Amino acid sequence: MRTASTPIAMFMAALSLLSNTACLAESDAAGTLEGVDPAAPADPSASDDDQAGDLSYLQNGTASYTGTTDTFLSQSSPTVNAGASVTVRVDADNPSGTRKAETALLRFDLKSIPVGSKVSAATFTVNVTNRTSGTGYSVYALSRAWSEGKATWNEADLGKPWAAPGARGASDRSSTVMGTLTPTATGKVAIKLTAAGIAVVQGWVNNPATNFGFVLDSPSNADGLAFESANATTVSNRPDFSVAFTPPANPASPYPIYSKAEVDAWSTSSPEYTRLASSWAGNVNRAYAEFGTQISSVERDILKDESGYIKVQAVLWAADGNAARRDKVIALLNTLRPVTSWEWDSVEQYRLVAGWAVTNLAQAAAIVGYKDPEFTRFLVNVCYPIMDWTGNGNWHASFADSKLAIATYLGDAALYIDAKNYFNTRIAQSFFHSKYDGNKIVPLRNVTTGAILNSITLQHWGGNWGPSQVNADFTFTSAAPAVDGANAERTRDLSHVSMGMAGWMHAARSIVAHGDKLEPQAYDRLLAGYAVHSKRVLATITTGVTPAPVPYNGNGGNGYLQSWYGARKLFGSATPADVVTLCNRSEVSGYPPAGANHTVAEQFADAL
Repeated sequence: MRTASTPIAMFMAALSLLSNTACLAESDAAGTLEGVDPAAPADPSASDDDQAGDLSYLQNGTASYTGTTDTFLSQSSPTVNAGASVTVRVDADNPSGTRKAETALLRFDLKSIPVGSKVSAATFTVNVTNRTSGTGYSVYALSRAWSEGKATWNEADLGKPWAAPGARGASDRSSTVMGTLTPTATGKVAIKLTAAGIAVVQGWVNNPATNFGFVLDSPSNADGLAFESANATTVSNRPDFSVAFTPPANPASPYPIYSKAEVDAWSTSSPEYTRLASSWAGNVNRAYAEFGTQISSVERDILKDESGYIKVQAVLWAADGNAARRDKVIALLNTLRPVTSWEWDSVEQYRLVAGWAVTNLAQAAAIVGYKDPEFTRFLVNVCYPIMDWTGNGNWHASFADSKLAIATYLGDAALYIDAKNYFNTRIAQSFFHSKYDGNKIVPLRNVTTGAILNSITLQHWGGNWGPSQVNADFTFTSAAPAVDGANAERTRDLSHVSMGMAGWMHAARSIVAHGDKLEPQAYDRLLAGYAVHSKRVLATITTGVTPAPVPYNGNGGNGYLQSWYGARKLFGSATPADVVTLCNRSEVSGYPPAGANHTVAEQFADAL
């Protein structure tokens, strides 16, 4: 996120096993590419502020910190765990002459560094008890979870073998060297991470679930190395980790989707004002429901519709200044203050309804300037955590939209970075683009282990409603052409694609609306997606035939007539021609003005 320069604060980096609560990000997706202004060509030279942070470190037993985890894996004792050892060893020949290796694992918890901080340097230090010589030992990033108390040469955890023994498989570790340890004497030795290593740590800060720590190894150094572990008796001799970083600044604007300038420009002079004000959602005197401590399975559908009503009233108030509308919005938002949970259901539908509703609630609150600590608690503690579910990847657009709406409305920097990373990760899993993906789609992954979810990925790309668009190796089938912008739901029906794209588009606009920029991969995927989908919808409207691949459920209702105005606002002069054409079609302009789900009040708010 581009921000103004801020005072550099000192933060102590806590070091231990990461809790896997943040959303998973692909290694090539989140937090690594410069932003792009949708209204202008990409500027590859643009960069965020390069301010350096103060350097701090912690080690087990210091300042109540107990987090560092480490062990070593021994080929000569392939089923023995060394997690409780006071010494960590690395060797390519132990016992001497056997050419049997030992590799070391270390993991440092970075939870004390706010998500979204910019890392400028990273160093870890060990107390060497047996020096080495020669080429030394290289540091690599581990790519999978492991257990300090169960990892062995053969297994990362009980019953979970390494891809190759000793954590030496391609899916066990990265091949990039992050630093080198070559101590020629005993005592304290610091390993300053390379630029590539700093980039890895930056990824861990941005996406804590991807942090599986380091592995130290050498395929040839037979002069063994040993250093004291996190279990060492003397606290000062235990491994420590130092990270210099600059914390993130708060978002520049609290407006989700619409910038303040856009909201200020709304007025009753719009030809769409009367249509919206005369709709069911424009009635300021409409009765509303009260909610208790839990939103039941019945109440959640009521809230879905009511959230649209709340947003419409806020939008109309911004246009006509009718105080009764603002009062109604505040009264309705107040009814959500007691809510502490959503009722669980076996198909997890409560998650999706939250994704549909919360974006409208946050937008309405931002527009009328509503602030209340209990409403904030409802958004952050009750709604935000439930808005992810790998079991149905087709809901990720709704989740991304609402996560970013919450974060921008509240001006919460850490929450915003988490939501933005979620958006960048999930959009890459929903749109194919050969520039970033080659000839395969990006698969869904387990958020805890990072393992690819093969069957769920195939379902995500069509298998839930018909034949999957992709093969087991994630290349496209012959019946589903591999075109840039291919969407996971394109073989379902046109309306679901439009609704999903509306969620992605609104999420993207929330990023842009408060002064941030989109990652090129996200912008390119969404732009290509709209180009493909608009062509298919326009052909359906004008000829009655949808281009291949034929949607399994046809149109799926009239929802395919939505999301076009917002796309034109997002892409500006780069808007695909077919999107512009659709915006001028009577079928689109005549759609009910209140809209539905992500597209509430779209014609009024986004029509040019």
